[in-house]
Amino acid sequence: MGRRPVLDIRNESVDSTVFKEEWGLKSSYNISKELLPPREVVDAALNLYNTTLRKPSLTVYCLDFSKSMKGDGVRQLKSAMEHILTPGTSLTMVGEKDITIIYAFADRIKMEWVIRGNSREELSEVVSQIAELPPGGSTDIYTPVLMGLRAAQTLQNKEYQSAVILMTDGESNGEMSFLDIKHFLNGEGQEQFD
Repeated sequence: MGRRPVLDIRNESVDSTVFKEEWGLKSSYNISKELLPPREVVDAALNLYNTTLRKPSLTVYCLDFSKSMKGDGVRQLKSAMEHILTPGTSLTMVGEKDITIIYAFADRIKMEWVIRGNSREELSEVVSQIAELPPGGSTDIYTPVLMGLRAAQTLQNKEYQSAVILMTDGESNGEMSFLDIKHFLNGEGQEQFD
């Protein structure tokens, strides 16, 4: 039928009305397989880049532990943070020079962690503490986001790539609004945020 189920095969007896040479389909052309290094070598190279060679990151996670997260929401949130913070589980690994700030919030900041580097013990302890946090309270998403932006602004320099990540399931019902964040980012009325 003209299919090429494996590489390094020539099939010159295909139906030329289906596999037309003017479309660029050359059944007589031999496609050779590119040899890649073994999986372990690729994984080691990606791990080296991610944990040592890349620009360090300053990442702020704002985690919604309000009552609306009860059930699947909080389970997914905890699972995501375990995946992100457990060394070797993904290419989102925390590097030696990274700074990770985590705010667990509802209507107020419930817990705060600052992790410098990628100590397995410290990351594991934070994962355990996050796993124990129960949801409850209303949702004020803008206060932790503003705190994250301020922390990033304070610690930011050319050596760090920064990000503020909000993990939530709903709308904020706190006193602040997105307009407050916009004003802060535009440098307007900074004194009201100090």
